[in-house]
Amino acid sequence: MGTCLRIPPQGEQGDLDPTPGVREERPAEENRKALAAVPRDHDHEQRRHAAGQLKSPARTPAPPHAAALRVAHRMERQRVLEGDAPSVYDGLVHEAALRMQIGGRTVARTQLKHLIAMSERDNVTLRVIPFEAGEFPGAGQTVVYGEAAVPQLDAVQVDSTHGPEFLHLETQLTRYRTQLEGMERVSLCPKDSRDFIHAIARQL
Repeated sequence: MGTCLRIPPQGEQGDLDPTPGVREERPAEENRKALAAVPRDHDHEQRRHAAGQLKSPARTPAPPHAAALRVAHRMERQRVLEGDAPSVYDGLVHEAALRMQIGGRTVARTQLKHLIAMSERDNVTLRVIPFEAGEFPGAGQTVVYGEAAVPQLDAVQVDSTHGPEFLHLETQLTRYRTQLEGMERVSLCPKDSRDFIHAIARQL
C-alpha cells in the first residue's frame, strides 16, 4: 500500500532549495505520485480516531493523549492539499481498503464520502485498484513516495511493524517509481474510481 505527494519547489510553497546548477529540475509532465491504501492524507478524523484504537500485538498501546496527538498531526498534515498553492496528490487505493469497516459502518461510509469529496479537488487524483485486477506490483505494501522540486531530492517512506523506513538511493527510487506505474496501469480511471467508491458507500 502506498501514498505519494509532490513537494512544491521554492516559490510555490515552502523554502526548498534545489541547489541550482547541481540538480536538474523535474519537468511538469513528470509530477507522478500514487497510493494503494486509504490515503493517510485523506483520512477522515472519525476513521483516524478509530484506527488509533486498534491494538497491535507487536506494539504497546499508546496512551490516550499520545493517540490524540497523532490524530491531530494527521489532520493538520492534510492542510498541504489546501490553500492558494496546494500540493499535487495522486493516489491509488485498493478495493480491500475501501471495504474495511474500521470504526463501524457509519464511520466507513463517512470515510468513503470524504475520499469522494477530496478526489473532486483539482490538485487531487484518486484511482481504485479493484479486486478483479488480480495481482499487481506492490500489493499489500504501504509506501509514501514524495516528489521534490528535482528528482534527486525524492524520497520513499515504507511502513513496517517496527516503524517507517526512509529510502533515497536512485536505484530504490527507480524501483518504486516503476512499481507505482504498474499499479496505475491496473487501476480504474479517476471518474470510474469515483463511481466505484460511490457504489461501495451505497452498500454500507
